[in-house]
Amino acid sequence: MSMLSMMRMFSIRFRMVGAIGVVLVLLSMLGGAGMWGMFRIQTLSQNFIDNTFSDAGHLSRLQFELGRVLIRQKEMIIEYEKPLAVKATMKLWSEGLDRATAQCDSLAGSGSAEVKQASDDIKGSLPHTLRPSNRWRPSWTTAS
Repeated sequence: MSMLSMMRMFSIRFRMVGAIGVVLVLLSMLGGAGMWGMFRIQTLSQNFIDNTFSDAGHLSRLQFELGRVLIRQKEMIIEYEKPLAVKATMKLWSEGLDRATAQCDSLAGSGSAEVKQASDDIKGSLPHTLRPSNRWRPSWTTAS
């Protein structure tokens, strides 16, 4: 028996209801695939906001603090003839270095192992990279 002769056995009403049912099933499958895609995009976006964007914010604040530390170093160079001013700037410099170290710690608190390793590397190099020159030190220690 061919498909066409088998279809003729059913009434027109049954064929129409069947066609509507098939359309509804296909439409619900299409809607389900769309909803699955939207939930997947939402999960990816939330993951981006929670991890990558947060790490970028911490890194931006770390860059800002390091910039402030470098500005304080330049101020110490400019004020090298005034030991009291250099000593006051040195205090601000060390506070800025402490804030930069705190930003490294907050960056290390991220869930990513790569970001934690990079943060530990930056934190380890901070005291060596931003240490003032020894030739300035006598003017800081003699200031009272």
